[in-house]
This record gives sequence, C-alpha cells and structure tokens, in this order.
Amino acid sequence: MSTATAVALIAGAFSLVTSLLTLTMQQWDRRIAQRRADEAARRDEVQRDRVLHLEDELASRGRERDAQRDYEYEARKRLYAEVQPLFFHLGEAAASTFDCIRHLQGFRAFRMMQDVNATLTVNNVYRLMAPLVTVRLIQRRMTAVDLRLDVALRAQYRLARELLYTFSRGERIAALAPAIKYTWTGEDRQHLLPAVLEVVAAGLTVEDGGGAARCMTYPEFEARFRADQSFRDTTLPLRQWLAGASPTAKPVLWRSLVAQAYLVHALTEMINNGTSGPQSIAPSEAERRFNWKTKNDDLPVELTAASARAAADAYLRSCLNVAEAPLPND
Repeated sequence: MSTATAVALIAGAFSLVTSLLTLTMQQWDRRIAQRRADEAARRDEVQRDRVLHLEDELASRGRERDAQRDYEYEARKRLYAEVQPLFFHLGEAAASTFDCIRHLQGFRAFRMMQDVNATLTVNNVYRLMAPLVTVRLIQRRMTAVDLRLDVALRAQYRLARELLYTFSRGERIAALAPAIKYTWTGEDRQHLLPAVLEVVAAGLTVEDGGGAARCMTYPEFEARFRADQSFRDTTLPLRQWLAGASPTAKPVLWRSLVAQAYLVHALTEMINNGTSGPQSIAPSEAERRFNWKTKNDDLPVELTAASARAAADAYLRSCLNVAEAPLPND
C-alpha cells in the first residue's frame, strides 16, 4: 500500500472517528438538554402544584376565617342579646342583697324577724333569693350561647354560680378559721338544703308576656305570698332559717350571710365595671359595715364579727381561686 493511500485511509478513519465522536457528543448534549428540560418541566409542575396547593390552603383558611368570623359575630349577638341583660338584672339584685345583709346586723332587725311571717322576714327572703333566681335563668341560656367569646362575662358567670351554694355550705364555712364547732340536727341546722333553694327559686320564676322566664318583682312576690298558702309553705324553711338569726344565736348562718355579701359585692363590681375580677377581695369599709354589736362584748373569737369577715374573705378567695394574702411582718 502506497504512502498516499495509507495517509488517505488514516485521514478517513480519523474523520470517521471525529464524526462519530461529534455525533455521540451531540446526542449526549441532546440527552442532557432533554433531561434538563424534563427536570425544569417537573420543577415547574411541582411549583405549579405548590402554588395551587397554597392558593387552595389560603382560600380554605379564608373560608374558615370568614366562617369563624361569621360564627363569632352571630354568637356574640346571641350572647349579648340573651345573657347580658340578665347579668344587668343580676347586678341590680346582687346590690340589693348586699344592702339586705348589711342592714340585718342591728338589734332591731333581729327583734323584727322573730316572727316568720313578719314583713321584714318576707322581704329578706325575696332579696336573698332574687340573685339565685337570676343565676338559674342565666344557666338556662348556657346551651344557646358561647361564653368563651367574652372573658369578662365568663368570669362573672363563674362567680355568679357560687351564689347558688353559699347558703347550703354551712359545714364548710363553719370550718374556716377560726373554726366553729358545728354539729346539727334537723331542728338546729344553720344552713339550707340545696333542694329547698331549688324549690324556692323555681317558685320565684315567672314568665313575662312574651313567654320569657324572669324573676318575679317584689310586689308580685308579696302578693303571691299573701294569697297562696302553698307558696308560703315553700318559703317557710327560709323564713325559719332567718327567724331570730342573730350573729351569736346562729353564727354559722351569719358567716354564710357575710360570705354571700362578699360574693355579691365582688360580682356587682365586676358587672358594673365589665371586668373579669373585682378590684379587691373584701368590700370597702368591710370592718365597719360588718361589725355587729352585742350585749356581750366578751365573745369567743369564733363568734365575733372579725371571725365572720375572715371566713368570708377565705371563702371568696376560694371561689376566685386567689391565694390567701400574706401576713404582715412583725
């Protein structure tokens, strides 16, 4: 083979190899470009899916937010229409109860209430029971309203419920320091049975012209008391409970009364101010307002007005879940 032929063959082979390499590289580049295009398309698709998912999530959140806002709006309207007026009436009744208990401390009140049918006795039964009736009416509305939407109303309701139990917790209140030794039979019981309170509260509940339940007014109460023997019988346990109820003759009863006075005062303050707690545990000037005078100034410590105030303070703190105030340093 001549040199020219060999050179030509080598050149041809080189050219073929070069062509094959070029073709291979082109195919490789095309595959890489295709793979990159496919990856870019997948990324774009994933991105589109993420965008669509985000849009759906935002739309869903928007719908949930709108639904929650609509629910809260309607629930608040129902709450303020159904329950808040009752809290207003509760505040009025609670203030009257506070004054009732404060004015019961005088000797004259004790003497006037020896008779279970005395006007003062009947009047005090109503004034002590009216807040309890209103709390029961509020409880009836609880299934139709959501108190979680109003922190202040929720706290006020929590304290208002305690009004239902104070008069039936004689043993618990007697045990508060300084403790009163309190054992009782049916005749000398100084607390009321819960069933008695329930029955009387039901008796004081009437319907207005529109069919809505409400607490009867005092004129309605007195008129029914005078005209209805069965109604008088219903209230008799309360009237017997109050009859002759001096702080020394019935000290457990009086602790219950003072504890109820602390509760209604705190509740009235919360309702009037629209707050979730009272400004103070004890009413202002509590030492002067609840400081009965007796013929015997040398009373055992557990029978004094100071012990009743201390028990009331401890009882209210337990209802509010507030720790006892620290003792001052000597």
